[in-house]
Order: sequence, then C-alpha cells, then structure tokens
Amino acid sequence: MFSVMAEHERNVISHRTKEALRVLRERGRKLGRTKGDLVPSKLDDHRGKIVEWIGLGLSLGDMAARLRCNPNTISVYCRKRGILRRKWVRRNFM
Repeated sequence: MFSVMAEHERNVISHRTKEALRVLRERGRKLGRTKGDLVPSKLDDHRGKIVEWIGLGLSLGDMAARLRCNPNTISVYCRKRGILRRKWVRRNFM
C-alpha cells in the first residue's frame, strides 16, 4: 500500500515540476546554465601557483598532492581556463 502511495506522490511531484518548467519556458525564461559558462572553482585562489608549477614542470600528481585534490581536477581547470602547459611529466617508478 505504501509503495502505491509513494508512486502516486512521485508522479504528482513530477507532473507539477514539468508544468512549472513549461510555464517558465512559455514566458521566455531560459532554463539551466548556458553552455561554456565558467563557474568559480576551488582552484581559482591557487591559479598563480598552478601556472608557476607548470613552468617548473611539476606533474599533475605532484600539484594535486600539494593542493589536496584529484589530478583530473587540475587538468580540467587548466583546459577550461586556457592555461598553457607543457606536456605533463609522468614519473617512472623503476
């Protein structure tokens, strides 16, 4: 019985949300974030350091360890903001 009531409530919420979005679109409101907008990043405060470290040839892993984030976060940050970089250094562990 509870599952039937939960499903009905889910459908009501979905319908109400879709109707509200339809009304907003009809009024000319643009919904969502425009493609290509840059949102603030936690790395914005460290931009100078990142540029300096890239110039010194630090690897993504080294930068990520210093900033306590994932190497992919730094890579995406640099790519989206047009920060020029040399080919990333990969360490050999032999």
